[in-house]
Amino acid sequence: MVCTALAQMSTIKLTAHQWEILAERLYASLPLSTRLISWKHKEQFGFVVRNYHETEEIKSEENRTLSYKVWICLDFYDEAAATLFRLRWL
Repeated sequence: MVCTALAQMSTIKLTAHQWEILAERLYASLPLSTRLISWKHKEQFGFVVRNYHETEEIKSEENRTLSYKVWICLDFYDEAAATLFRLRWL
């Protein structure tokens, strides 16, 4: 799923499960510091990782339920980097 957060920033929105699978492939041959330090991550892949939490209210006649979703957003600062990432990893 792809959305645009800002005019210059491109964002890829993934579920937590999709991110786990992708992260295993991305980090297989890289040092742990690349995963933990955001500027190294941006330097290596062209994006920073952002956790996004969404709450949705579902109403029915009997009760009210809250649905809680967690998204992982990959924020790219360069459209070319986002396109290259999509072609290579998705």
